[in-house]
Amino acid sequence: MRGSDGSSHPLRVTVGTLGAIGSLDPRLGDSTVAREVWNLQYPTLTALDPKTLAPAPGVASGWVPTKNGQGWIYTVRKGLTWSDGRARDRGRCRVLTRACARRALALRGELARRFAGTGDGRSHR
Repeated sequence: MRGSDGSSHPLRVTVGTLGAIGSLDPRLGDSTVAREVWNLQYPTLTALDPKTLAPAPGVASGWVPTKNGQGWIYTVRKGLTWSDGRARDRGRCRVLTRACARRALALRGELARRFAGTGDGRSHR
């Protein structure tokens, strides 16, 4: 990648945050800040078209709604590799997706308990 001045020096982006990041590992991170940094750091299934802001392909080359309308089925682009250069495979994608989903559900449950007043004994209403 070349800089705007035509140099071949690597480009660097510095991200400042207003809160603690926690972990940048999607399997372990549990903060809103971490999730925002992940959106900058990792490719996502879909992206936004910069001109129209309409959904655009990302890691997924296409998607269709499920028959019951309560989810999506994504087609992942071919030829993708992990950051270590290994080819992406369904098994590893499935393991990581499930791990992240379990973590997200656990966080959602903890937030619900806290806001309902059952997490720390105080009411947050």
